[in-house]
Amino acid sequence: MRKEAKYRLAFNAPRATNFDTPSHIDFQTLAGALTAAWANDTSGGRALGVTYGGMPVMGEDDLRRAFERLRAIEHECPGGNKIGCAGQVLREMGLE
Repeated sequence: MRKEAKYRLAFNAPRATNFDTPSHIDFQTLAGALTAAWANDTSGGRALGVTYGGMPVMGEDDLRRAFERLRAIEHECPGGNKIGCAGQVLREMGLE
């Protein structure tokens, strides 16, 4: 993990052929990781979880609940600011 990155999203990309080895992307914020996980999920991929320093922050169940809430409030995102909406959902979940 890069030094400046804090959150790591593990996921299987849409049309992935090797589910035994998930892909990872590092993010500065949990809202950024959630937004990317949501985009991956919307595209047909599977978000597996988010960690911080190797410790779990959000598992698959947490992500699914967050995606449901994001879909419910997506139309309320000012200017289509998905990261802002992700931050709102994380605050509602007590994670940010």
